[in-house]
Amino acid sequence: MSSLKTDSDPRVGETGLATIDVDYSVKPCDSKQVVTVESRVTEYADPSAVLWDDPAAPTSGRFTVAGVKLRTTYA
Repeated sequence: MSSLKTDSDPRVGETGLATIDVDYSVKPCDSKQVVTVESRVTEYADPSAVLWDDPAAPTSGRFTVAGVKLRTTYA
């Protein structure tokens, strides 16, 4: 992981949903290595509660997860 930035808005704004914005970039330690990226957001206490899953994510990108709950930790 070369960078990871998250930002959350627990207030219900224009979309009517609380959100988490994720911006990330992944690079291999060795430029000859191939990197496979999966981006996934789950509830920390209940990993079966998946809010976002992209098993073939690009090596860099951004996404927004909507429908997050207040006072809940995500992994």
